[in-house]
Amino acid sequence: VQSFSLSLSCPLWSNLFVKFHYDRSQLSIAPTDAVFTPGTWNEQLFVDVRAVDDSWVEGVHSENISLYIPSFSIAAISPAHNIMPSFSGFEGQTGEIKVTIVDNDEAGLFVDPIDQIVAEGKAVLGSVWLGSRPYEPVYVTATGYDPEILMVTPSVMMIKPEEWNWAQEVWINVFDNDIYTKGNLTQEIMFELGSDDAVYN
Repeated sequence: VQSFSLSLSCPLWSNLFVKFHYDRSQLSIAPTDAVFTPGTWNEQLFVDVRAVDDSWVEGVHSENISLYIPSFSIAAISPAHNIMPSFSGFEGQTGEIKVTIVDNDEAGLFVDPIDQIVAEGKAVLGSVWLGSRPYEPVYVTATGYDPEILMVTPSVMMIKPEEWNWAQEVWINVFDNDIYTKGNLTQEIMFELGSDDAVYN
């Protein structure tokens, strides 16, 4: 959580409002609006800013918080209500605060378990899922193994963006044959990723 503060340079005779415009998919702000009263005009008003913890890989990026004084704020404390002259004409005034967001999401594929011991003629179940939410479907292809020794089912999977963190079942079936008679064998199964999302391509 980071914060910034607002302050006024002279007294008020009525409330003064400050509004914030920002991308709510990226930031959350508390309080959502600021108000200075005649009793608090000389106090700093602190605003907390949090980055939304989403699931997309975005890298380090910046967002802007726009501040402005709405016209109704000035109208409510117009010169007819003895507003201090230095605040008249401020309606529509804007300012910006730049916020740098450090992304904590990483693209990748998780596999569980990463080691399996399987007897001939048997099958074991594993699972795969993505490390972050893609913008487009991701295709996962199992490669690198000897198809005469084992079979991976499914050999190609499509992971939809909304299912990025769902465990996708993968069956590994080892054939019962007499092709190899030199004891235990090790097979490495690799997974290749492809997508129209550049992060996963």
